[in-house]
This record gives sequence, C-alpha cells and structure tokens, in this order.
Amino acid sequence: MRRPLFAILVAMAAGLAHQPAKAETPAGEQHPSPPPAPWWRLVPDEGFQRIVEQAGAVASVETAQARLRQAKALAQAARGLERPLVGVGLDQSLAGAQQGVGGASSTLRLTLDAPLDLNGALRARRQAAVARAGRATAEVDVARLQTRLTAARLYVALRSAQGQLAALDEAVVAAEQDVAIAEARAAAGLSDALAVAQARSALATQTTLRPLLIEAEAAARSALEALLGLAPGELSLPSSGSPSFAQPIPKADVQGRPDLRARVSELEALRAEAAAAQADRRPTVSLASIGETLDASDGLFVMSPAGGAARLTGALTAPLWDGGRRAAVAEAAEALAEAEEIALTQALLEADAQAEQARLRIAELRTALDGRRAVVAAAEDEAALARARYRSGLGGFTEVTLAAQRRAAARQEEVRAEAALADAHLDLIAAQGEGRGPG
Repeated sequence: MRRPLFAILVAMAAGLAHQPAKAETPAGEQHPSPPPAPWWRLVPDEGFQRIVEQAGAVASVETAQARLRQAKALAQAARGLERPLVGVGLDQSLAGAQQGVGGASSTLRLTLDAPLDLNGALRARRQAAVARAGRATAEVDVARLQTRLTAARLYVALRSAQGQLAALDEAVVAAEQDVAIAEARAAAGLSDALAVAQARSALATQTTLRPLLIEAEAAARSALEALLGLAPGELSLPSSGSPSFAQPIPKADVQGRPDLRARVSELEALRAEAAAAQADRRPTVSLASIGETLDASDGLFVMSPAGGAARLTGALTAPLWDGGRRAAVAEAAEALAEAEEIALTQALLEADAQAEQARLRIAELRTALDGRRAVVAAAEDEAALARARYRSGLGGFTEVTLAAQRRAAARQEEVRAEAALADAHLDLIAAQGEGRGPG
C-alpha cells in the first residue's frame, strides 16, 4: 500500500525538527584559554581581591545577563523560522441541523508548512540573531569588567585617604612632641615664647587637614558600599596600606577587550542584516500541505471518503516593482555595516594607543614613586637632625617647623604616588581588557 504523501512529509519534518542545530558560536561567545590568574590576584591584598571579586556579581551584571538570556531566546526563535511547521486544525460545521436531520460535524486536518528559504533571507536573519547573542555575551563581560574596575578604583581611593590620614597622624604626633619640647625649653629659659607659638601654630595647621581626609575616606567608602549593594557602614576591611601590583600585568591583545568583542559581534549582525535585505529582493518559495482529513462520527474520528489524499501546494513570491524600496533598504543596511566596520577599526587603533600610553605611564609613575620614597627618607633625616639641633641649642625652632612640614608633605606625596601608580595599572587593564584572546 502506498504511503500517503502527507505522512512522508510529516516524517521528514520530524527528522528536521530533531536534528541538532549547527554549532554557531559568534565572536562574543568564544572562550579562549583564560590567563593563569585574574588580574586582581596580582595585588597581594586580601581586601582588594575580595572587593573586586564581589563586584563581578552586582546588579548591572545581572541586568546584562538577563539581556543575554533574551538575546539567546531570540536567536533560538530565528532558528525555528527555518524549520518546518506542523499543525493540527479542527473544523466544526452545523450543516443540516436546522432541518433536524443532522447535527454538528467536525473535521480534523493536519497541515505542514515548510519554508525553503531559497533566497537565504531566513538564514541571514538567523545569523544576525546569533551575532546579537554574541554581542550580549560580550556585554556581560563589559559590565563585569567595568564594575570591577570601578570597585578597584574606589578601593584605591579609600586606602589612599587612609594612608594620608595615617601620615597626618604621624605628623600630628611629631608636632605635639615639638610643642612639648618648645614649652620645656621656654620654661627653662632656653628659648623665648616665639618658639612655643611657632610649635602650636604648626600643630594647628596639621590638625585642620584631618576633616578633609576623613571626608574623602567616607566618600570612597560610601560609594564602594553603594556599588556592592551594601548598607551604609556594612563594609568591613582589615587594616592595609595602599594596594600595589606585585607583578607586571601581562600584555594582551586589545581585540580581546569585551567592548570591542561586542562591536565585532554587532558588525557581524549588521552584515547579516544587509545580506537579508539583499535576499528580500530575490524570489522566495514555500511549501504547504494539507492532508489526512478525518471526520467525526458518533464521537469518533474516522477516515473521510477523500481522506487518503494529501494536497501539496507551493508558493512563489517574487517582487516585481516596489518603487525601489527594497533596494534602498539594502543599500542603507550595507552603509550601516560599512560605517560600523570603519568605527571598529578606529576603536582598535585607539585601544592599542591607550594600552601603550598606560604602559609608559606605569613606568613613569614607578620611577616617580621611587623618587618620592627617597625624598621621604631624606625628609625624615632632616626632621630628626633639626629637632636634635634645637634640643642642643644649636638651631632655632624655625628649622624644626620647616623640616616637619617638608617631612609631612613628602609622606603625603608618597601615598598619592602609590595610588596614582595603582590607578595607572587599572588604566592598562581597562585599555587591554582582562587578557582574553580576540573574539
């Protein structure tokens, strides 16, 4: 017995529906070998590492992950448009019921709609959807990197404010000792009241700087807590100095930067959309089949007299004249893709330049920090010598005051130089990404 045509088509459709989808991994979804360790592990500071890791799961990252799920669902929907659609229909008729001879009758129909996509429009739109999913994947990495860098910068600012406060406290303690020495010498008749006034003035000057540094520390702490979704005062950090990178940041290809990978995926999507616009100008063919009609009788479906036949129809759609609309849409899509390609090329060049500038800046700041540390050591020696000369009566208190001011300023500059060097390392990470390979 010959199998009905519709049964054959249904079998073919079932086979197509169960075929595994081809592996399409857009640029944004490729995962090259990761670096040996994340960049924040290069900083031997447990607080820094914990804060940066925690920043990788904040609200902005979760939002990007939700957009990624949406983009993947849309890509799956685009794949489904290329596959046959099998449906079932139920028709009910009241013919004969008014004459009292019959009643309601039902007809069950099976249908198959198979898009052949000979012009490639569906395939191109599926490729665009897959590329957009790749862009969404890269944008998750963009959000994660941005929040981690922001957290790292706020941590550096917090520790810098704490370091400057510690340096100020040291200067205040030294100024209090100088006041005690000046008062003791004045009481012994070894110096006049001017030295005491100078000592007290120096102490007051150091004390007035403290509220500004406390405010800077509180601002950095509050911003860090808000970024991490913590309540005010909830952030707890162990005592630590300014964070520093113990190892050089490995050089990486800027094409692995997540925002550039997202742009590569977007360019792929725009090119696919341009191809789809061109395909829309060509004819398209689709197949439709209706068969195996079953009629209801006494509550049961039975084969109708014509039930063994299946009807296969094809549809050819060919645009003849549309006033140039399709051609204009295709030209606009191609122009948009070309503009994105030019912008991407420029962005890659700028990223290379930014990374190189960051490396030069790191070298300059490292040298400057070494110089600052030498200045601090010299200022410490000068302050100790000035105090010793004053105690022995060989020098005036003006020498002590000036030496103490230079020592305090040198220590403050050293702390700021440490923070600037840490920020320069973060600038390099922002310029070249986290060390992932190109898309």
